[in-house]
Amino acid sequence: MPESVLPIMDVTGAFSRDALEARLAAERHALRRDGTPCALLVLEPDDIATYGAARPEIMRGVAERLRERHRCWPYRVSDDAFVIPLTGGDEAMGAELAEIVRASVAIRPIAGRAITVSVGVAAGQGWDDPELAARADAALRHGQRAGGNAAVAADSGLVTPAAERPPRPRRLAAPSAEVTEQRESWWSVLTKREPPAPAVPTDPVVAPDPSAADPLHDVADDLTGALTADALSWEAAELTHRVEQNGTPAALVVADLDDFSAVNSTFGRGAGDDVLREIARRVQAQDARAYRVGGDAFAVLLTGDDARRAFAVAERIRREIAAASTERLALSASVGVAAVRPGAGFELEAVEARALAAAKAAPPDAVRIDGGAAAPVGGPAAAPGVLRVA
Repeated sequence: MPESVLPIMDVTGAFSRDALEARLAAERHALRRDGTPCALLVLEPDDIATYGAARPEIMRGVAERLRERHRCWPYRVSDDAFVIPLTGGDEAMGAELAEIVRASVAIRPIAGRAITVSVGVAAGQGWDDPELAARADAALRHGQRAGGNAAVAADSGLVTPAAERPPRPRRLAAPSAEVTEQRESWWSVLTKREPPAPAVPTDPVVAPDPSAADPLHDVADDLTGALTADALSWEAAELTHRVEQNGTPAALVVADLDDFSAVNSTFGRGAGDDVLREIARRVQAQDARAYRVGGDAFAVLLTGDDARRAFAVAERIRREIAAASTERLALSASVGVAAVRPGAGFELEAVEARALAAAKAAPPDAVRIDGGAAAPVGGPAAAPGVLRVA
């Protein structure tokens, strides 16, 4: 698979480490700029090493249970561990979710076995914190040593109700140096910042093999390599609580390709598919995760960004799409932006409808903010009421 294709989904049905890296890259700037809190949950099935050949089935079952019980898509970062990042969540919110995660797995058997997980939580002020994963991992190990089936906050201690903890705690072996090094390694890789590489021509994007994914877990668009509308729904549901409780701003950008039907009619459907793959690649190259929300429309969900900053992202996406034009094919998109004020709540259907309506109302190759005038080609409009981008 070419490097330009993001392997979105792990074999367990969880998001992959590459998908986590893309999310952290997209959110890191907002947290660093605004001091938005964050929390990291690290979870691992108890005694997973003792299940032998059943381990893959148990890991898939745990990932599925997390999604179905509290609409949160985990990221798999090692053979036996998942993480759940909470942008805008403090330790109290992380501990609350950790207890939900623990209870959701223990509520009924997985693969015919009574499976429990231990969850560690650590909070900080950004994904750049090199100690965040180590603190969450230490909390996880504390829960395992207490007997497992426990949720532990790094600063507050055990949060699992005492009545639900094992009556006779068994002491588990401390993590080996190899495991500890592995945890530190994946976090340092995901959080390190390097200067962006100069733009170079890339090979055509090849869609992921749809046969490699469980059809019940429709996450990666098998045509474009973008995430699906279902994946957007999962992310938005997990975001809603943080927006309401912590006053985290959020915005949705929708890019609707102009006159896309003419591409298929003029060059054939295969050419249209190639264009969609290239557009998805260009959008995701902007440190943004693209969700395909229509036949020729892509959305980007921004956490921690208000309308002004979302407009800047929308303008970059508009320019990237126009830059994909060739001598024989002129490409452009009408881009709409809908922002949610801190504490106002985030209802995906309403926000998406506003962003799509703004895109439909914008002239071709222009950005329009929900409720405002559209910006002409080349930059923000000077008309009153339109946000300027510095």
